[in-house]
Amino acid sequence: MCECQCEKKTRKVIKSYYLTSGQTKSCGCLRIEATKRSNTKHGCSKTSLYRIWEAMKRRVLNPNNIGYQDYGGRGIKICNEWLIYENFKNWVIKNGYEEGLSIERKNVNGDYCPENCCWIPRFDQGKNKRNTKWLEFKNERKTAKEWAKELGINYHTLMRRLNSYHWTVEKALTTLVKRR
Repeated sequence: MCECQCEKKTRKVIKSYYLTSGQTKSCGCLRIEATKRSNTKHGCSKTSLYRIWEAMKRRVLNPNNIGYQDYGGRGIKICNEWLIYENFKNWVIKNGYEEGLSIERKNVNGDYCPENCCWIPRFDQGKNKRNTKWLEFKNERKTAKEWAKELGINYHTLMRRLNSYHWTVEKALTTLVKRR
């Protein structure tokens, strides 16, 4: 057994065989430093922006991701420029990113690229989905959830009126809800 001390003054007792055979090269500092270099090349891996970028890549590129069928599985791509984090980050800085915002594809069938993306509040981001129900009433276009909230109607009641009872939008939004 040998007692060793590294440049950082960390002491460790190691079997001499491991030292002479080359199996042990440090007290563990080398492994920690190598991991840090490979995982945090740009120093941003713990930021919310980096997590947004990683999530975008997983949805589009990883067939094992739960969201893949709605993104990469239906042909949505990420532009080559954004496959490199630093390029994505540079675009973000120039295009109004703030904490709490979500990346939005203006065209839900379009790719992740500078021409098709912007930053919006998370609540608004939920409106741009293929299954969002839009209603036109009194010359205003809003989602069914927005109309339900504004008029004090339970969203599920509104949807039942439209989908099960086949009411017109006007009747569904203006008929008073019977209270039990």
